[in-house]
Amino acid sequence: MTEPGFVPSRGFDDLEAFASWFLARKVSEIIPPPKPLLDLPTGPTFVLYRKGQYQVELIVVPKEYDFSSEHRHPNIDSIEVVLTYPGAQFTRNGKPVNDMLIRITHDDWHGGKVTGEGVAFLSIQKWLNGTTPTSVTMDWEGKVLCKEHGEMLGSKAESMS
Repeated sequence: MTEPGFVPSRGFDDLEAFASWFLARKVSEIIPPPKPLLDLPTGPTFVLYRKGQYQVELIVVPKEYDFSSEHRHPNIDSIEVVLTYPGAQFTRNGKPVNDMLIRITHDDWHGGKVTGEGVAFLSIQKWLNGTTPTSVTMDWEGKVLCKEHGEMLGSKAESMS
């Protein structure tokens, strides 16, 4: 069996094309990479699919935590697909965003606050600048989510205080 994969085309937005391609897949076609789970105290992320510079992560934020401090991912353009509503109030560049599909570019500062029992969303990503995809939580600029997140980021982490 040949592994299914997205092939970008020229002449249109390939992140949107990748999102459409991924969301049309059967569950049996979604093949997670090795070691797909990153378990932070602020909630787990799970890589559902990765090929080349394209990746999809399932991100879960429980009600005890929020991600309200705006941050950015300088090497990722993404489309966030909110799976639980109402579950969070998202922001982009300081303004509220109430959409179920949220486009975030590598220049956008964004965050959110859990408003219900928790929130889950798919982060459909295109990694930029030759950066190897890992987790959206590892390509981070801004206040860290928790002490463990800061430790994972090392010297490039911004304090939680």
